[in-house]
Amino acid sequence: IGIDLNIPTVGDQTTVVCVLPRGTEEGSSLVLDSRRFELQANLPVSFTLWSSTSRQGDMLGGVITTNVEDLHPHSPLVTVIRFGKRSTNINIPVKVVTKFTEVGTLEIWCESQVSEHRWRLQFQLRKDTAQIRNVRNVRKDTGLLIKNPQIIADEAIEKANTAIFQVFGSTTTEEIGKTIDNNPVELLGKLEETLGVGRDSWPLEIIRKLSDYLIEVSEGRQLGEKFEARWLNLYGFCLRPGFGDPVDDWRLQQARKLYHRGLYFLDDEQCQAEWLVLWRRVCGGFTKGQQIDFYERYASQLLGSRTRKRVRLNQQVERESWRALASMELLPIQNKIELGNALISRIQQGQMGENEFWSLGRIGARIPFYATIDTVVSPAVVTRWIDSILTINTSQDAF
Repeated sequence: IGIDLNIPTVGDQTTVVCVLPRGTEEGSSLVLDSRRFELQANLPVSFTLWSSTSRQGDMLGGVITTNVEDLHPHSPLVTVIRFGKRSTNINIPVKVVTKFTEVGTLEIWCESQVSEHRWRLQFQLRKDTAQIRNVRNVRKDTGLLIKNPQIIADEAIEKANTAIFQVFGSTTTEEIGKTIDNNPVELLGKLEETLGVGRDSWPLEIIRKLSDYLIEVSEGRQLGEKFEARWLNLYGFCLRPGFGDPVDDWRLQQARKLYHRGLYFLDDEQCQAEWLVLWRRVCGGFTKGQQIDFYERYASQLLGSRTRKRVRLNQQVERESWRALASMELLPIQNKIELGNALISRIQQGQMGENEFWSLGRIGARIPFYATIDTVVSPAVVTRWIDSILTINTSQDAF
C-alpha cells in the first residue's frame, strides 16, 4: 500500500510498504510490528493499493521504492478517518494489522496507540481499475482534464492556503478590508499571482485543494457582504462541477451543510446571486432528491403557484435562478417542461435575452452533461418549443 515518507521520489517511482507477502493464505492475519505508522485524521485521504505478479521475496513490513510500471494499481479507497470531537486535522500513531479474508478482500486495521479506536480499510482485490479510468474520463468530458497541465509547486499551494486564511480565517471584523491581504475583492487576483497561472488553467487537483481550504474557513463569510459573495463565488468555482475527483462525494456532503445553513446576508442581492451560481456550478454532484428540493425552494418565485405569486426579483438574481434550475438535469421531466413552457412565454412576450435561450437550451438539451438519457425532455415537446420561437416576428437579434 502506498505510504508517504516525506522523501522525494524520482520520475514515475512510488514508495509502498508490503502488507500482504506473496503466498499468504486466505484467512491469515498479519501484524506489522516492524514499522511505526501515523494515520492522518479528519481530512479526506486516498489509500492506494498496489500488487505485483512478478516481484519475489518482499517481506511483511518491507518498504519498497519502485517504478509504477512494475506494479498493478487497484481502485483507490477514499475516506475520512474521524477522530475527536473538534475534527482537528491530526496524525495518530497506529499499529497496522492485515487480514486476508476467505472472500478475497484485504482488510487493513489501523489500531490507535493513544486511544481505543480502530479503523478498518477494506479493499476488494478482484476489482479492476475502472474507477481510475472513469475519474479520468469525467475530467476529460467536463473540461477539467487540462492538456499539458501546469506543474504548481507545493510551496505555491501553501501560500494560496495562507492567502485564503488571511481573508476568511479571522473571527473578528477588526482591521478587515484595510489591506490587500484581507480584502476579499483582491483574493482571486492574489491566488492567480501566487499559483503563477490564471484560474482557467488551475488543474482539478489544485482547485479541489483550494475548495478544502475554503470549507475550513467558511465561517469567514459572516465578516461582511463582500466576504460572503467572494467566498461563495470562489468555492463554487473550485468545486465545479460537483464530481470528477474520488473525494467529491465527501466534499458535497460538506457543501450540503452550507446549503441547509443558508446565507448570512439574506438581503444582499450580490450574495443571493452568488449563492445561486454556487449551486448551479456543483449541482452535478446532487442526488435527484436534492435537485427536487432545490426546485421546490426556488421555482415558485419564478413560476408562481396556487399559494404564492411570482416574486419580483433583482435582474441578476432572476437570471441566476433560471440558470441554476436549468442546470438541474435530474429533475422530473414534468418539472423541466414547466420551466421550458415558462421560458417560452417570456420569449413570446419579448424577453428574448441570452439568459432565456441559454436556460431553454440546457433544459431541452438532447445530450445531458451528467444525467442519463431517460431524463431528456421528449422530442415532441422540444419541437413545439422550437416552433413557437420560429413563429415570433421580431427584428431583435436575440442571439
